[in-house]
Amino acid sequence: MRNSWGHCEGKATMGIESLLSNVTRQLQSVRLARERYAIKLSPGFNCFDYITPDEMGLSQIIADMLDPAAAHGQGTTFLRLFLDKLGLEEWPLEDVPDVRTEPPTVRGRRFDIEVRWANRILVIENKPWAGDQENQLHDYIADLVSRKPRVWQIVYLSGDGHPPPKESISANELETFTRAGNLKVIDYGTWLLEWLQACAAACQSERYRWFLGEFTTYVMAEFRGECDMVERQEVVKEIQKSVGNVQAAIEVSTAIVDVKRELLKELHAQLDAGAREMGLHMVCEFDLLQKYNGPGFLKFPEDQQPYGIGFSFESCSGNALIFGVYKAKKELPDNPEIAEVMRSAGLGLGIGKTTPWWPWYADAPRDIRNWVDNSVPWVGIKDGTLAKRLLGLVEKGYRAFEGEEKMAALRG
Repeated sequence: MRNSWGHCEGKATMGIESLLSNVTRQLQSVRLARERYAIKLSPGFNCFDYITPDEMGLSQIIADMLDPAAAHGQGTTFLRLFLDKLGLEEWPLEDVPDVRTEPPTVRGRRFDIEVRWANRILVIENKPWAGDQENQLHDYIADLVSRKPRVWQIVYLSGDGHPPPKESISANELETFTRAGNLKVIDYGTWLLEWLQACAAACQSERYRWFLGEFTTYVMAEFRGECDMVERQEVVKEIQKSVGNVQAAIEVSTAIVDVKRELLKELHAQLDAGAREMGLHMVCEFDLLQKYNGPGFLKFPEDQQPYGIGFSFESCSGNALIFGVYKAKKELPDNPEIAEVMRSAGLGLGIGKTTPWWPWYADAPRDIRNWVDNSVPWVGIKDGTLAKRLLGLVEKGYRAFEGEEKMAALRG
């Protein structure tokens, strides 16, 4: 029994080694071909690398696609595909709806996107990264009910498909309106991506189809971590070549969670050692199962420095990594001086944003923002380059606060 098991284990190990070797060779060939034809195809170019839309920008793109009168010139095609995918095939499109972003509600809030007919209202709450405000969806529903349209629907569009939090709507309300068909949760990485692909297939404008291709690539990279579909397709082809390859791939996939867990331990050790060399103290750790977590770095003891510099995953499973200055406690006062200092720090991350928890933050660099299906951060942990990049941002951040007066902003 022991010899037989050992023999099987040896064969499995050989199969995994062979598969990984072949996949590596195929990827090297793909990358070499890409380099050779880059001058004609520019495979690494995407216009969204330059515009990097925020939540409002994404809302505007989606709203324009849904608007039959918008400049895409495709009439109701995209809207029809959206409604059909929601299961609202019976919604007629004889009348052209009014499509708006940020329209005010009777309760002093604003819908992200509103598509309104005479007796029907479709509201899209766009949450690619940020969380909800207190009672936000509760107030939206109350607003729609008070208007008394014949039919209404709220679509909660989240980056990774997570439902609205209990702070936004109670569990009972969520279940009630979901079951009634008035509330539906969709995501960017699957639902919206499939809609974009359907729109591209139906689009008769070559110019706009090019834009849809760029937007689709952006969504795949931003919300699925898929920076190169050609490479992924080559991996799939290699796996499907034999039964042994399939078996080896399944063995690897079942071990990947453990691999990532061990790599995170390595990263923690690298960051901790690097922080101590910089005279900093690291608090917290990366936890890919929880959002709103990540390492912070302090120059002084925690009770003496209520504002720290660090990172946080704003989505589940290790996606939407941000960098900035955070508060140890939410009730700490907002400090606009912190944002002014960070904007002038020369980080190359844009002007940044502010939330109740973050006096200033910005998205991490594109290639290390999402970790779920992206090999870049994991390879960076293994070769030590990721810790250097992250600590480099922290060092620049603290350098911007050099001087008694500026450092006083972090000490509260």
